[in-house]
Amino acid sequence: MNDKELGWLAGIFDGEGCLTVNHYAGDGHFEQWRATVAMSDEDVVRRFHMLIGIGTVRGPYIQTGAGRLPMWQWNIGRREDILNFCALLKPEMGGRRAAKMAECLDDLVAK
Repeated sequence: MNDKELGWLAGIFDGEGCLTVNHYAGDGHFEQWRATVAMSDEDVVRRFHMLIGIGTVRGPYIQTGAGRLPMWQWNIGRREDILNFCALLKPEMGGRRAAKMAECLDDLVAK
């Protein structure tokens, strides 16, 4: 991957991406980090997937309401994929996303 492609990936994720952690408070402790890019431009989501080389693309998801466009979603959830993804893109992110990626990396490395 060249610097231009890395910058493009970072820009898409910084603008359209989401990094979340799901907590489960049932019979045992459960945490899972997930990275997602969701948008109505299928070609952009598929290019993101092709360049990053991990994850899955799903869609179209049909939204309700007048004028709503179908949505496409790329996501990852495997621990190793999240670690590699955050390590690759964190240096290219803006402050808020970089901080979330640092939190994710700290959390996953500690386990």
